Amino acid sequence: MKKLLRVIAVALSVAVLVPVLGACHKKDEIAYTIGGHKFTSAMYSCVLTLAASGARSDIDTFVKSQNSDSSSSSSSSSSSKETDYTKYKFDAEGKVSSEGTVSYNDYVKQQAVSTLKQFAAVLSLCESEGLTLSEDEIKEAKAQASYYWNVGCDYSTYAYYSNYGMNPAQYFTPYADRLEQNGVSESTYEQYMIYQYQYGSYFDHLYNEGGAKEVSKETLTEYLTAHYAIANALSLTTKDSKNKDLSEEDKAAVKANADAYAARLESGESFDTIYKEETKSDSSSGSSSGEETKSDEEKEYTPESFVKLYGDSETSSNSDLFKTVSEMKTGEIKVAEDTSNSAYVVLQKRDITEKDYWLKNLRSSILQALKSDEFDDMLKEYAEKLEVVEDSHATRPFTVKKVKFPKA
Repeated sequence: MKKLLRVIAVALSVAVLVPVLGACHKKDEIAYTIGGHKFTSAMYSCVLTLAASGARSDIDTFVKSQNSDSSSSSSSSSSSKETDYTKYKFDAEGKVSSEGTVSYNDYVKQQAVSTLKQFAAVLSLCESEGLTLSEDEIKEAKAQASYYWNVGCDYSTYAYYSNYGMNPAQYFTPYADRLEQNGVSESTYEQYMIYQYQYGSYFDHLYNEGGAKEVSKETLTEYLTAHYAIANALSLTTKDSKNKDLSEEDKAAVKANADAYAARLESGESFDTIYKEETKSDSSSGSSSGEETKSDEEKEYTPESFVKLYGDSETSSNSDLFKTVSEMKTGEIKVAEDTSNSAYVVLQKRDITEKDYWLKNLRSSILQALKSDEFDDMLKEYAEKLEVVEDSHATRPFTVKKVKFPKA
């Protein structure tokens, strides 16, 4: 997925945000004109709500970390009280801090306006270079907006939960449940997502293949090998059918079984053989329709189902086993205990660079890790040069102090 502003990735808090809307105000009033680009009061309400949610999330994290440092009694005492978000302050880097100087209300307003300024900067830059979103990109943006609006997450997250038999509705709250009460319609949220896609499109225009600041394959590969690793992996659980921990004796039997599989691999058996034996499944790599008629060179590689990607803490594929796998030599076999997933894992290290598949599929994430801060700094610098005109009549109903947070 394209690089998006941070606010899209911040899940709205459980509490509903309800600005007090004046009946005499229309949602299509122009609240801000930035660099000649006009943003309605409904769009301002949208970014203000998301900014407030992001700030609350940051404060919740800060409070949790503070409580973890205190005694259990004081922790439980403080957690029973409703958080007064307005008493917290932010520092110059946007972090909640006891030494911060920016109030909660000012910070939320600044973040909301900053989002509109960055959108305006991207629109201006795209116009100057003749860049527009394709029809397919606009359709994709609207489709993603629909998932956030109706489900509360993007399509890939929805598919992940669904594929594992989990109901996304149990984990996410539809944005519609909250944004509509802020005077934000689905069409406004669609436009917000289109702005996000334009933001991502300009990022790709600069840093992807053929871009003015294209990142070399060598640099991408260097990051790939430093922060990711792959291995054939067979996980043997140490939980019973009721998801309870096995006895030490039974756990030892699982470990012995894993060691036996590792010994068979050491003697030359294929991973495919032991995987099928243990899982009773077909571990062969997938192929798209019509690929059966293609030569091996023409077929697009798809990893076998037992190939596992491990990432370090800087990646979304963060795994406790990353250090173990990354330190193994290609082809090396090892049994490791995965305590976070209650399992013993039979591992056979593979070279993540042996196929272009991994660099191709992780390219977007790697580019964001390498160039996200540089890109945002460039946009902020450009945005500061744009003229900002606020219509206080249109924004007055949406001040942070008038945003209400009803009890859940």
